[in-house]
Amino acid sequence: MRYLKDETDMVLIYQDGTVTYTYIGRFDTGCKVNIQQFPFDRQTCNLHFDTFYAPASKEYLNVVDSYVNLETYQENGEFHLLGASITRQKYTLLNESHNWIEVTLVLQRRTTFYILNNILPVVFLSFLNIFVFLLPEESGEKVSLCVSILLSYAMFLTLINSYLPANSDHLCFFSVYVTLLVLISTLTCLVTIFMQILHTNIQRVKARPRWLPNAWRSENKVGTTKLQTDDVSPNKSDVKDKANKKSEMKDAIITKYNRVAFGTFFTLTALINLIYFISVSQ
Repeated sequence: MRYLKDETDMVLIYQDGTVTYTYIGRFDTGCKVNIQQFPFDRQTCNLHFDTFYAPASKEYLNVVDSYVNLETYQENGEFHLLGASITRQKYTLLNESHNWIEVTLVLQRRTTFYILNNILPVVFLSFLNIFVFLLPEESGEKVSLCVSILLSYAMFLTLINSYLPANSDHLCFFSVYVTLLVLISTLTCLVTIFMQILHTNIQRVKARPRWLPNAWRSENKVGTTKLQTDDVSPNKSDVKDKANKKSEMKDAIITKYNRVAFGTFFTLTALINLIYFISVSQ
């Protein structure tokens, strides 16, 4: 009683023998959350109230009305209260029946903050990441753009983990979603570096590298045959035209590979986004 009693508390005694003791106090408690669909999650918190020495003290819990008075409830900035109820439950311990009260709170997380500050930036970055393949190789900004987007993903992943409680009971779909996008961004950087190396080798060497496909060899043979059928002493303009055509053919190969990479990563990114939004909408 020392926790529920004060010297100034008053007890109302009615003529029918009913004694009413009203206690006003504050108790801090918590409930286990399911972060699987964060930030579109809905939490159901069950609070249990029981007496430890009911048989000895003759104290029994009862629910007069299942309605929960929310007149003094204050809106929370993170969760919206959807409903509240109170019921009496029974359990048997050592062949004795005991009553306990269960208060159920249904909470819905407010998602506006997370959509504007976490989800939309991640979605925009996911599609911006694949447009690196449309940049020309001579710009010199492809690798720096990939690394910048990869660092942005790492920052968002750290920010998201700071919001979530430290438990592993449920796997958060949003963390998996961002981790997959980090993987896509890493692969994009690796492919971009490979394209830069391929572009440099093609521009420096005249012969076909061994690791290029046969398409390069066939196109190179066509250009060589045409040179052999021309006059033995071509003029400078003809040689310049041949060199320009050969350079355009090399650029066409790099452009073709970039388009294939763009289509592949665009499909993967769209698929990951689609799977995530379907999973959280259920």
